[in-house]
Amino acid sequence: MKHVFLIGSHTPYLTVLGILNKLSLSKSEVVFVYWRNYRPLLKHNDITEMDLGDLSYIYVLGKKIRDVRNKFNQLNALIKDNIGEDYILYTPHLAFTTFQIFATNSFCKGIKFIQEGIIDFCKSDKLRFPTFREIFLNIYYFVFHKNVWESSNWNTYLRIPYLKCDETFAITDKLFANVNCKHSIVEWPELSIDLDLNPDATFFVFESAVEMKLIDIDLFLSATSKMVKKYAKKYNYVKFHPHQSKHNIDSIINIFKEFNYSVETLSANIPFEIIIAKYKKLTVCGFTTSLVFYSALLGHDTHICEPLLESSKSFMKYWIQFKKHLSV
Repeated sequence: MKHVFLIGSHTPYLTVLGILNKLSLSKSEVVFVYWRNYRPLLKHNDITEMDLGDLSYIYVLGKKIRDVRNKFNQLNALIKDNIGEDYILYTPHLAFTTFQIFATNSFCKGIKFIQEGIIDFCKSDKLRFPTFREIFLNIYYFVFHKNVWESSNWNTYLRIPYLKCDETFAITDKLFANVNCKHSIVEWPELSIDLDLNPDATFFVFESAVEMKLIDIDLFLSATSKMVKKYAKKYNYVKFHPHQSKHNIDSIINIFKEFNYSVETLSANIPFEIIIAKYKKLTVCGFTTSLVFYSALLGHDTHICEPLLESSKSFMKYWIQFKKHLSV
């Protein structure tokens, strides 16, 4: 039996390393699957590794049925070639089509959720009537793409048509409180990474809300400009989401230059989680990325600036359902 881990950012990567320590899994049984161009911090020569590349996101709606099925076949072939036997799937959630294909593959014999974002599973698990859109899409999927489904939110525990999640792994049991199964606590490992940062600087952390089409880029940059003007210091660091576009990143950097502030981009290969664990009382600013909430939980001087985005109806519709669940 293989143990297959879907890893697309530093948070699940550190969580997975904690799981390996907790479960004492043999490296020959482990498969790391990297998506959205993620690269691990350490070398794992004894572990099977897969990179999904352009199969990280498979879009169904608006695409030709034949093209979608070809993508599905490519991914299932990749699973067969690299795994090729029964496995337990460890995934952040099951809202993405790619994750659903891993979960419904005939080799998959179990599903476990691992920590990624802090708001993924905040929404209640209570039953409700499906919307017309959900009914239509699930009929469409059932007819043409039986191994995927429409997910109304990332917490799909009650809507999975096949296997159910039977265990979760996170650094706190609060993250998966609404998932009705066993909850296991893991510890992020201490990694020997040399850090030489100015603790007196302001650390700005960004998410991929624009790329996820939750907010217009002009409003996002306007809010960023206001946040920088209020909280930036002489020297600043910025941490970008791995899914942010180059255009968005360059636009944010230019905001600091317009205010004549010095700014340094933190390496994508160094987890911000390690920085806020190593240093004390940093000044951290951001909108709704999980990292600002982790910073607040660890006692840093954290400024959560999501009110600057309140004029976006689509963003607030996404955000308001989770805000009441956060205690920071």
